[in-house]
Amino acid sequence: ADDQVNVLDVIIIVGEILDPEWEGESCETATADVNADGSVNVLDIVEIVGVILEGEARTVDASSATIFKADDGVTIEADGFVAGIEMKISHDTDFSIELTDNAMVSEYVTKGNTTHLIVVALEDEIIFSSNGDFTIDEVIAANTNGEYINVSNGVPTAFGLSAAYPNPFNP
Repeated sequence: ADDQVNVLDVIIIVGEILDPEWEGESCETATADVNADGSVNVLDIVEIVGVILEGEARTVDASSATIFKADDGVTIEADGFVAGIEMKISHDTDFSIELTDNAMVSEYVTKGNTTHLIVVALEDEIIFSSNGDFTIDEVIAANTNGEYINVSNGVPTAFGLSAAYPNPFNP
């Protein structure tokens, strides 16, 4: 509310999304809902970052992405630039997480067995590394236009077993 749009706005909104603390007027009805869709999430942060970086060179925006979950973390592959990712994961009590440092913003909050994270302007494919079992419950991804990106998981949907002949080593 200082009549300036800058990184302070991004940090305050990220904090409010991950760990809501506002009393009285909610973040949804305040100016944080930049795209006026009735909720405050990573799309609003992406739009604010777009205002801050107006005029900066941009790459091609992604329209789809695939999340790959491994035992030691999560990566993403996309057909262009993913401006922001918001993710909720559930896990055991022995779970630990380390978000990438290669992003404009990378923050998380863990409450009990749930972790809520936001990564904005990711510069590589690694979202986070981790120790312990976890399940991805929800993913929201956005491009620089503030549009949702279609996100799929990298789990194979089918597999097959083909004939093992002809054997190239024994004609």
